[in-house]
Amino acid sequence: MRYKSLPHSVRSASLPETTGHTVALASPAPARRRRLREVLATVPIVLLIPALLLPFVGAHASIGGTLIASPAELAVLPTSGPAWTYLKGVADGDLGVADLTDQNNKHDVHTLGVALVANRLNSDAYRAKASAAILSAIGTERVGATNSILALGRQLGAYVLAADLIGLSGPDDARFRVWLSDIRTRVLGGHSRYTSLKGTCEDSPHNWGTFACASLVAANLYLGDDAAVARSWAVFRGLTGDRLAYAGFENLSTDAWACPGVAFTPDNAGCSGDLVRHGAFVKDVTRGTDPPIASGAGLSYTLEILQGVALQAELLARAGHPDAWNRLRPAFDWARRNGVLDLSSVGYHVTWWANERLGWNVATRPAVMGRIFGFTDWLYGSPAAGSVPVPTPTPKPTTAPVGPTATPAPVGTPRPTVAPTPTPTPAGGPGTPAPTQVPTPVPTVAPAVDFLLGGLRGAGARIVGSKAAQVATATSLPLDAPSGVVVGDLLVAAIDVRGQPRITAPSGWQLVRTDNNGSVIELATYTHIADASEPASYAWSFSTAQSAAGAIVAVRGQAAAPIGDSAGRINAKASSIVGPSSQADRSGSLVLGFFGPARATSITPPAGMTELEDVASTAGTYKATLEVAAGSASAGPIGPLTASAAGTSASVVQVIVIRP
Repeated sequence: MRYKSLPHSVRSASLPETTGHTVALASPAPARRRRLREVLATVPIVLLIPALLLPFVGAHASIGGTLIASPAELAVLPTSGPAWTYLKGVADGDLGVADLTDQNNKHDVHTLGVALVANRLNSDAYRAKASAAILSAIGTERVGATNSILALGRQLGAYVLAADLIGLSGPDDARFRVWLSDIRTRVLGGHSRYTSLKGTCEDSPHNWGTFACASLVAANLYLGDDAAVARSWAVFRGLTGDRLAYAGFENLSTDAWACPGVAFTPDNAGCSGDLVRHGAFVKDVTRGTDPPIASGAGLSYTLEILQGVALQAELLARAGHPDAWNRLRPAFDWARRNGVLDLSSVGYHVTWWANERLGWNVATRPAVMGRIFGFTDWLYGSPAAGSVPVPTPTPKPTTAPVGPTATPAPVGTPRPTVAPTPTPTPAGGPGTPAPTQVPTPVPTVAPAVDFLLGGLRGAGARIVGSKAAQVATATSLPLDAPSGVVVGDLLVAAIDVRGQPRITAPSGWQLVRTDNNGSVIELATYTHIADASEPASYAWSFSTAQSAAGAIVAVRGQAAAPIGDSAGRINAKASSIVGPSSQADRSGSLVLGFFGPARATSITPPAGMTELEDVASTAGTYKATLEVAAGSASAGPIGPLTASAAGTSASVVQVIVIRP
């Protein structure tokens, strides 16, 4: 502070005493006026001192939280008991790695758990952990990643809620907001029709769209984008039956709706006496069957859609639209009648939500984590839950209804003949049989590189052996180690399993990627570097008994960082099993293709590739096949690689490129 800016009384107090000089005194009135001016000038300095000292007195950062729960609401919730113990364990544990291209990643919900604990305990340590986790997600999205929008919709909203709960601020918040605003409409691709978050939300009336909308609503609210929030409310009303508010979803005129001849709505007034149809979200319930059959994939996909619409309803209700939850009552009632709410651990949290918001008393299980949200047993299961009034701001004036003429075209070029992925359920698969489809012709595309068959046993990375096995219906799949494995060899395992169980790998195996065709079939790949104490066999376990087929490939001479690229793709019911495009960054790379149809069948590998294994489960109702093929490629793009099966089914494919 400059000396001359101080009041005269302060400056004069610091002057040395004058000796031997006569100082003329001013008259009393001017002196009083001068003192008044000095006092007034001193006030701002006095008020400024606490602000200058505040950063040094160890004060906590401000507590955030209004979008999903206010600090007052969380403050009355318990810090003991099983729900809190589970939540606290998540917050204290390893959160994993952020990856917005992995539709099954839980880093986002783990981060939300940390933020809830940070808010409840007003803890700077947990707040810092959550902040670092939120920022680590920025940039993990990738253009062209398979199912990129499904993965983004399932995760983004949790990061937004976490940022709100911890009161993310300063440069970190500014960075997060810039990225968040952009990613709402950025075209990421990865699907023939659903290529951006906003475009998918406004085009898809099934689980892809409801997850996209949930993340979009959270982002719009966090950014304070009132116009976007109003549109989100219109789209939500359109999904729940108000076609005057919004009617831009795909194929409204051609889909088989729950009530024949009646436009789709979960309210379904036209068939309110029909308990089979009334309240059903038909795009995910029927899987192409009308009337919907309450079993299998129809139920599991309904559980997915309920997670997305529940979060939308909660956010919109708290933002000033209190009837949002009531609009979901018919759909949740359908789910309750048909046993959806007790179907899978991924959705246990939805039951606690429904009990609290719909006034039900349905039996519950520990909520754990779902997609995009969780921990609802702690949030809504405590006797103190709801004892603090929920903030419900007065909604801003609603914009004009968004009808078909006001609906923007879906991002990307729509292809109505291609079914949204994942939606098909193959004949003979669990749940509702898929309708007979005319397979979309798959053009014969020459590989972008030539496969050199001699490379399998030549210089560089080379295959030294493989083993395969299958089980009919079991909770584990044992696989023998290939013969001739030595220390330092790379072992690559592929597990092709029906349904969508949780897969637990043997100790020492690292997951490369998991891709699933909904709840029909799942393909997971793993790697392991052989050491001096390798067992004769390894076993992968499943959370539920399923049929499965698997294989281990032993590779020698690979680089220190062996995996050059990995990619996955899921396919609708067809005999052509189309793989993803991938990339080799070095000539002489080894390419492994894993092709998994949801049936027992024989498979012909892609042209130019050598078949290593072709194994199928031989018994049980629902079968699986795994084809393993290999080739050597020059640097450059690879594929798409296409295998062919003797019969038609849904399928999932992975390609792994191994550096020499």
